Amino acid sequence: MGEVFRIDTLWANVGVAPCHAGGFAAFTLKDDKGRIVWVSSDETFDVRTLPVAAAGQAQAVARASTCAVGIVTPIPVMNDGVVRHLQETGDYTFGADVPTVKPGRYGLFVSVGTRDGTPVFALPLRDGDGARRYRLGEIVVNAQR
Repeated sequence: MGEVFRIDTLWANVGVAPCHAGGFAAFTLKDDKGRIVWVSSDETFDVRTLPVAAAGQAQAVARASTCAVGIVTPIPVMNDGVVRHLQETGDYTFGADVPTVKPGRYGLFVSVGTRDGTPVFALPLRDGDGARRYRLGEIVVNAQR
């Protein structure tokens, strides 16, 4: 929690045309009830930059995305339209129905879409959640040191 970590991925455009619309890789954590508790997009990687090759000859590109889990997503605290920084207030109590990032095991999903992590493109991956996010595996979030 709060420490930077790295997610290494390989990407390839397996089609025969560039992705003109572009999109950013995003990673999502979901709790055991399937609720989103955290999203981070890699704004340094736009899929528009993936090289195009003939069918069956795609060139894989390695990416190292850095992330840090440590804020609530989506952020439910508003103050006159301005998000109040949770660490300044220490107010992490939002009720039992609002998902928060706590130490524990989460499903890790990948998607491609807007800068805010909203999925836009269907990917040729298994284990989709029906909302264009695809399960990669699990991640354990430990308490802050």
